[in-house]
Amino acid sequence: MKTIFDGYRTISTPGHVTYFAGCNTEKGFVGQYNAIADENTMERVYIIKGGSGTGKSTLMHKIAADAEAQGFDCTYYLCGSDPDSLDAVVLDNRITVLDGTPPHAREMQYPGAASELIDVTRFWNSEILKENRSEIRRLSTEKQSAFSAAYRCLAATALLEKETWETTAKLVDTEKIRGFCRRLLTKSRKQIPPDGVKGKMQHVYTHGIGIGGMVCTDAFIQSTKYHYFLEDTWGTAGHFFTCLTECCQDAGYDILTAMLPLNNRITAAVIPALSLSLMVGNEYSSDKTIHMTRFLQKEPLDGQKGKLRLANKCMTSLLADSTENFRLAGKAHFALEKIYISAMDFTALNEYTQSVRADILKRLKA
Repeated sequence: MKTIFDGYRTISTPGHVTYFAGCNTEKGFVGQYNAIADENTMERVYIIKGGSGTGKSTLMHKIAADAEAQGFDCTYYLCGSDPDSLDAVVLDNRITVLDGTPPHAREMQYPGAASELIDVTRFWNSEILKENRSEIRRLSTEKQSAFSAAYRCLAATALLEKETWETTAKLVDTEKIRGFCRRLLTKSRKQIPPDGVKGKMQHVYTHGIGIGGMVCTDAFIQSTKYHYFLEDTWGTAGHFFTCLTECCQDAGYDILTAMLPLNNRITAAVIPALSLSLMVGNEYSSDKTIHMTRFLQKEPLDGQKGKLRLANKCMTSLLADSTENFRLAGKAHFALEKIYISAMDFTALNEYTQSVRADILKRLKA
């Protein structure tokens, strides 16, 4: 039976740590941009302004390639709507370059002191855009309408998921899960945390629903040596990860969790000190498979199977409707891109961005 944890196509990014900067959710578009580009902690934040197809994502790819060629670590953040585009890159954990246009509009907090503007709008021909004003308005309206329809489908999915969560909460033996997690941490420990120190928890997005359908990155596989997978027939994995998170914090282990775009359910986790990842599915070879049925109470489950099957069938259908609407939004988006591309002076843009890339690389080396 398919659950909300299933159906995600994996985007493989060998050699790169890749997450989503934000996601389409039941509440609309939600991002982590303030954390990714915090001007209070980052050495420098570069904010790119420009329309669709004006080279923002390409520029970020080139900047990251420059940094990596000099031996600096880079973290890539994909666009939550279009996984083929970048929304941000973080260089050496010191410098962030991000797309600051809607739906994740961002302005400089400390202009000049901690942030700078990369304005690519200066390289488009406004006359060409004025000539296409009616078409730009039509496509923008069409795109927004498709996004709104997709969000309504996600909202309905989230309501069903919440009901399913409350149902499965009565079926799982959480004490049994906690016992398993405590034994796992004891058995796997290679770095014992100091007594009394509480582990820290951090959230990232590895799953997205948008123009590219339902996709996920392989960031957790890339970053760990050991991989455990959860076989989850009834969609109860979220309860396992909630218990795991609590046990890690109690034992003093930091934990990084991956969130689904629905109700912020946890679908994967990494315990860095153990170089251990745990996630739903079995797409990759695993060191251990954890069967979630071992934590379910059989008699109560038998009485709820019909309800769970129906809920998951409805959620699968709603997610399909949502991705279809995102596809339609993408169709309008790419049509808009063509108009903006036709208005761009890419020769002048390349000359400008070469100086920007040189400036960023100089800061990295300083």
